[in-house]
Formats: sequence, structure tokens, C-alpha cells
Amino acid sequence: ANVVLEAMAIGIPVISSDCGGMKEVVRDKENGYLFQNRNPKHLAKVMEDLVFLDLEKRRSIISIAEEDIDKNHNFLKLESEMKNLYNSIYD
Repeated sequence: ANVVLEAMAIGIPVISSDCGGMKEVVRDKENGYLFQNRNPKHLAKVMEDLVFLDLEKRRSIISIAEEDIDKNHNFLKLESEMKNLYNSIYD
């Protein structure tokens, strides 16, 4: 989801369900948090973990997330990939 990428890019810690392709972007407790899809008790636990996370670990998660976005999801890379996709369809 773009909203997860956008949040990570601007330094907001993310919590996402483990649905769809989110595991491809969010690495649990490394650059964000994942909770079990359709499990509100697990979501509450993950939220609690994030709230009580020490400042150094929170900064580390944010920094790793920003680096991941810059490396793997930056505008120029996405632009190039989209052009290649459209060109392959057009051809």
C-alpha cells in the first residue's frame, strides 16, 4: 500500500497487517511492525509494543525504514519501472 511507503519515507513508524504484499516492504520489528491479519488482539499487542518502545529502538526502526524506501522505492526507480511496464504492454 502506498500509504505505508509514504509513512516510512517521512519517518512515521508503521503498523500493518500481514496481508497482501506487506511482508515484502515491512520487516517486523526491523523497519516497522506487522500484526496477524484479522487479529485485533495481536494488533493491540503490537500497538502497545510500539508505544512503549525505547527511543533508541524507535529511531533505529525509522532510520532503517527511510533507508529502505530511499533504496527500493524512490521516485526515480518507480518512474523507470512504470515506464518499462507500460512500454512492455504497449509493445
